[in-house]
Amino acid sequence: MNTTLSKTIRISLILAACLFVFSSCIRKKADYGKVVTKNIPVEKFHELNVAALVPVHIIQGKECSIKVKGPEELLSYMNFHVVEGKLVIQMKELDSAFGIPFYSFKTDKLTSKIEVYVTAPTFTHMLLEGSSPIIFPDSITLDKLNITSNFGSSININKMMINQLNISINGVSDVNIKSLTAKQANFDISGNSDIKMNSGHVDNTSFSIAGNADLKIRNLTAKKARFAVPGNADLDVNFNRTDTASFYIMGNADGKVTGTTRQPIQTITEGKAVIKDETTRIK
Repeated sequence: MNTTLSKTIRISLILAACLFVFSSCIRKKADYGKVVTKNIPVEKFHELNVAALVPVHIIQGKECSIKVKGPEELLSYMNFHVVEGKLVIQMKELDSAFGIPFYSFKTDKLTSKIEVYVTAPTFTHMLLEGSSPIIFPDSITLDKLNITSNFGSSININKMMINQLNISINGVSDVNIKSLTAKQANFDISGNSDIKMNSGHVDNTSFSIAGNADLKIRNLTAKKARFAVPGNADLDVNFNRTDTASFYIMGNADGKVTGTTRQPIQTITEGKAVIKDETTRIK
């Protein structure tokens, strides 16, 4: 009986190995067609809902338009439609048993081959429902923009001038801002995120960070800056002629503050939180 069981196990292992090799070969032979660029007809929109794991480039222009680039067969799975001024970007299930893997099987490796370029005169709200990179490659001027991410996303802003910017993130995300000029900028971050800003000119700004986040800000000029960090975060903030700044830090947060301010920074710490204040006053 033991001999029979042993043979059965060996046969099962051999069959499993053959199936793995066979399926791997099929995947390697998968051909998604040549890389093409397509322009998609679209109605007017000012909001965006990204429910597909594809990089999306945000461009400001006179007319609303969509351009997609990628392997021709994969592009056929993209879906775009506008509902009450909101552009929805979705992807149909990659449900072929062979040639194209199932949607849940390393889909991001396939969809990363696709690039989506969205152009509109203005944007007011963006809802990100997947770990999609959102890229603002050029300078953009807006009135008010709300960006909400319910999953891990990457938000990259080159240069933005805006009256009010609100970014709310829940999940593992990266926010990279090269240059921001705003009257009001609010960042509400919950999760394990990295936030970087190279240069900021903001009248009023607030950062609320709950989770294990890394915050690195350089050359921030503000009338009023507020930081509330009830989590385990690493803060590295550099001010450039900021009027007032306040920090409420708790948990195991570790912060370092440098640069120049008109008033001494206000700090409240709880738990094992530490803030190193190396700021100097503007004379």
